[in-house]
Amino acid sequence: MANITTSTVNASVYINDGTNNVFILKDAPIPVGGALQVLDGGAKIVVQSGDTMYVYSDTADSVDAWISVVDAIST
Repeated sequence: MANITTSTVNASVYINDGTNNVFILKDAPIPVGGALQVLDGGAKIVVQSGDTMYVYSDTADSVDAWISVVDAIST
């Protein structure tokens, strides 16, 4: 996530499984011109079909986010 504003923002990332919000990151400050990588070193999060990932900032239009997804079906 990258802060694209001129002020520090607080960002959260969570997954909703249809019932619960499970936070991966909550209210993490991102300074002006700064970026935050949620996972590092090849770590992965496995989600189920129907789960939804949310990226939230306390300031509108303040964070650009990039998410990599691999959708694999084993036969």
